[in-house]
Parts: sequence; structure tokens; C-alpha cells
Amino acid sequence: MRQESPTDFLTCLDRIGITLHPGGLKGTYRLLHLLNPKEGERIIELGCGSGRTLSILARWSKAQIIGVDLMPNLVAKAREKVWSAPDRVSVCIADVCSLPFQDDAFDGAYAESVFVLVDKTRGLKEAWRVLKEGGRLVLLELTWKKAKMEQWNRQIAQLLSVPDYEVLTGPEWVGALEGAGFRVKRVELVDPFAIAPTFRDLSDEMGILSGLFRLWSTKKRIEAGKLLFWLMRYSYCGLYLAVKSADRR
Repeated sequence: MRQESPTDFLTCLDRIGITLHPGGLKGTYRLLHLLNPKEGERIIELGCGSGRTLSILARWSKAQIIGVDLMPNLVAKAREKVWSAPDRVSVCIADVCSLPFQDDAFDGAYAESVFVLVDKTRGLKEAWRVLKEGGRLVLLELTWKKAKMEQWNRQIAQLLSVPDYEVLTGPEWVGALEGAGFRVKRVELVDPFAIAPTFRDLSDEMGILSGLFRLWSTKKRIEAGKLLFWLMRYSYCGLYLAVKSADRR
């Protein structure tokens, strides 16, 4: 079942045509190192956005890669980025909570700042379903440093018009993965607001900021700035490497 309608924030990103995530390229490189794709393996990116990580993975590995995202314009942008490897990389429109793939279809999966936006129970169960036994899942997700801050979760969910938006604590992310049938093998911390190391990536960051500036009202921009300050102060990025167990709990 597809999500009933695109959320306001995702619609904005779709119109802008650029997606980034907390942790930047430093987080991406570390995620791909933990995923460690082998030649011939089938890998899926859950929520590929505009395809930056897909294009990096296509250059770094010889795996068979599929990217999925709910937003049509972002899927089109991702296809443009991976056009040079059509035999190994494909992109399609799909909901990460209802994937159009058979059980046990993939050797590995990863997501960057995706599960913070969706129903975690549904999304992680789908990831478990499409992975083979022993398949690897790596998540890069915002994580509260200490206690869960429900007030800020609610305010950000309201600001972004994303009902399922929820940052978890580290133990809660681990618990969600284990509850879906994964065994968590490694947890690492990454600076959530690392500056992009190249001009091209920095221009992407500025593109998102300028795009949101155009699309959002002054009141919404001010509110977003305040909430971003609190996220920078009280959160970090967690990298979670997990493997699919034989039986879901």
C-alpha cells in the first residue's frame, strides 16, 4: 500500500530536485564501508532521493543496485546520475513501506535519513522481508544524544507535515531493528552536520537551502531555523549495521 499522499517536505524536495542528509559524505562513505558490497550482489537503496549515493556506489562497486524513492522527480534525477551504468543500476518509484519485490531478493540494503520520516515498524519489516537470511542492512539516521525529546519530534513533524517523523535514541533504534528481526552488529557515531568536502556537494547543500527559502513562508523559515539549532545541539547521526536473522521476532 502506497502512502496516501506525498508529504509537504518531500514535495518540496521533489520540486527542488536535490536531496541531502545529516552526516554528509563522511557518513555516506562510512555507510558504504560497513555495507561492503561484493561483485554480483544485489543491493537496494531505500529512499534514494536524487541519487548521489547511488552514483557513488555504482563507481565503487560491481554490485547490482536498485534505488527506490516515492517522489517521481527525484527518481528521474537519480536515473540521470546513474545513466552510465544501466546494466547494473536501476531506479524505480516505490514506497519503502511497501516494496514491489519478492521475499529474500537482496543481499544488502541501506538508507540515509529515511526511516526517521516513515513508519519504522512497517519500513523495517519490509527491509527484513526483501533481504536474504544474513543480508546486511545499514542505516544512517539522526539519533538523540541522551533522552528522547518528544516535544521537538512533534514540532518537526508538524513543520515538515510528516506525521511519522520521529528521531529515536540509540537504544531505541537498536530496539526497532531487533524488533523487526535483525541482529545489530555495530553502532557508530557520525557528526550530523559535517560540511561537504567539495564545491559540488556544497552547491547541493546551498541548493536545498535556497529552494526551501523560496518555497517556505518567512514564518516557516524562522521556525525551521530554531528547530535546526536544537537538532544540532541535541542529536548526532547513528550508523547501524544489522543482519537479517532467520526468524522475525
